[in-house]
Amino acid sequence: MVGRTMQSFILCIILPNIVLSSSSDDSNSDGLPGLAATYSPGVGGQPVERIDSGIQFNWADASPDPRVPADGFRVRWVGKLLVQASGRYRLHLFATGSCQLKIDGKQTIAGEAKDAAWLSSAEMPLELGHHAIELTFTKTVKQACIGLFWESNKFGIEPVGPRWLFHDKAADGEPG
Repeated sequence: MVGRTMQSFILCIILPNIVLSSSSDDSNSDGLPGLAATYSPGVGGQPVERIDSGIQFNWADASPDPRVPADGFRVRWVGKLLVQASGRYRLHLFATGSCQLKIDGKQTIAGEAKDAAWLSSAEMPLELGHHAIELTFTKTVKQACIGLFWESNKFGIEPVGPRWLFHDKAADGEPG
């Protein structure tokens, strides 16, 4: 019984310290949550910069931001995609409009859909770690939407959620 009590004591005392030190090691060294977005009006006007936590938008015929007109806008998201396990991945966009997706500077998806449609990459190997991501969307039809999804040999298709997307500190005006 003393052995079991000692094991519980060690787990209670040592493991919390491991968790605490692990989380403090991650303190923004890989960036801040979300992707840096630049929303540009079609003609004239000032670009609008903000951080988007994820890419799951259904604007329909509305504006993506009160400072951007609803017609003919363009959005460019940049940041990092966190891959937590090396494997074979496929990325997908569900969109109406014109889209281009780059991972580590390499174009993986490019296309245009007049009606909501899936645009998919070829299967690609991605290693554990952060990968540069750049996604450009241009509204070309009245009903605009875009969603970023992925799948791998380890899981089925799912949205790329906020926990996988990061941006550089400089995008928030913080020192890099």
